Order: sequence, then C-alpha cells, then structure tokens
Amino acid sequence: MAINLEMTLKRKILLIILITLFILFAFTLFPFLYLEKYYPQKENRSLFKSAERFKSLLKKKDGKGIYALFNQTFQKEISEERFLTAFNQWLKGKKVKKVETKFINVTGFTGQVSTWLWGDEKDYQYLFSSWIKTKKGWYLLWLSPILNQDFEYGVGELKERRELLRLATEKALGADGFEEIFPEFDLPHSLVFLKKGRLEERVKSSRPVLWLTLEEIKEKAKYLSLPFYFDFGAIRIIDNLATVYLDIIPIKGEGNQNFRHTRGLQFQFRRKEDGSWEFVGYGSRW
Repeated sequence: MAINLEMTLKRKILLIILITLFILFAFTLFPFLYLEKYYPQKENRSLFKSAERFKSLLKKKDGKGIYALFNQTFQKEISEERFLTAFNQWLKGKKVKKVETKFINVTGFTGQVSTWLWGDEKDYQYLFSSWIKTKKGWYLLWLSPILNQDFEYGVGELKERRELLRLATEKALGADGFEEIFPEFDLPHSLVFLKKGRLEERVKSSRPVLWLTLEEIKEKAKYLSLPFYFDFGAIRIIDNLATVYLDIIPIKGEGNQNFRHTRGLQFQFRRKEDGSWEFVGYGSRW
C-alpha cells in the first residue's frame, strides 16, 4: 500500500514537472510564432521588438525610457526635459489600462507603428510613431501627436538641404518617379511647388518648376494645367541617412474628381563616402 502511494506521488510530481516545462516552452515559443505569423518579413520582426519595448514603457508612463528610444540626433537637439514636458502634458488625465500595437510597416530604412492606449472600451488614444534603422538598430524618428512642428530637428546644413531637395525634385519628376508611383496622374510640362520662403527652395530642375505661394496658386488655379501642386515637407538628416517628404495637394474646385485628398511620398537617401547623397528608395506613402 505504501509503495503504491509512493508511486502515485512520484507520478503526480512528474506530471507537474512536465506541465510546468510545457508551459515554459509554450511561453518561450509563442512570441516567435506570433512574429512569424503576423510579421513574416525579417525587418518587420526586428522593428516589432523595438515597438514592444516602446509599448511596455508607454504602459508604465515612462517618458524617460521613451526618450532614450529616440535617435542620437533627436537627443542632441531636443532636451529630455523638453520632451518630458510635452509627453506629460499629452498624458495628463489619461487612463492607461491596456496598450496595443496594431500595425507595423517597414519601408526601406524607416518604419511606421500604430499604437492604441485604452482606458476603457470607449476611451482610447492613438499614437503614430516613425522609426529609423541606423547601424545600431531601430530608433524613434517621430511621435505624433506628442511632437509638433516646434520639435523640428535634424535639418542639417543649407547646402545639404538644397542637394537633397534637388535630388528629390529630379526623382519625383523622372520617368520612374511620380508617374510610376501614381500612374493615375499625368504630369504636365511644368509643375507647381508651394513656396514658403525657405532658402533651399532655390534649386534647379531639368523640368520647368513654378514656385508659388498659396495665395498665388489660388489666384492662378484656373490657368494651371494640373489639378494639384507639390509641397516639400520636412527634410531630416540622421547620421548618414536622410528623408525628404513630399505632399501632393489637390487644388479645390479644379480637376480630377478621383483626387480629392492629399497624397504623400517619402524619399530616402544615403550619404556616400565622398560626402554626396544618393537616392536609395521610396519610403512610406499616404
């Protein structure tokens, strides 16, 4: 009888050990299965790990930890105190019961992550984060709506901005540029770019380009041969990488009925050993 009880006890202990090992194995393997299923591309899985770190810090409301996720250029030009002020102001009064990452997309050396903060079923906040992959890994590039235009950084020297804008303009107007990406639009002989008074706007192009203010565009809308105009946004230089953003904005009351909303495109560049810039690909599109 005693022997049977001892055998039963040993079997129970062995069963408990096996169940424990199975649970540990399952929890170890599950993240990898999740990554393979939802983020089959290697770069997406790599960014997913950084996004999970960001999500964990967000749940803890750890602004200092999130600041440390930003790239070195951001940390050099934007102080931790300034970021924390904006972060805490955005977070003020918000309940954080659950944080979810629902979208990750990698385009070239940049990535985009969508994150939701839930207080309850009807109380939620949305965060959009841009990331950049440097030699050391993925780092935050931008965080909206916490950051705004007052946090502009990484603008570089005027000479660099002019060169990047020139290259982006040529690429946008080239045969494999705008017409290939947005085939529904026909590029006319000359194009209109929004003039904002920036020094880097004085660039030469192989095709006729008109730099007009918003007021001039409205005044001359009926004389223009296209229903939209271009607006170059932020030019951001991070180490040996650079991004240039281009918006394609419809002119109200003019042209294509299928083009009623602003479209956009990101250009990506890498600095060569001789210091010049080369186009390496297109990033996000919207």
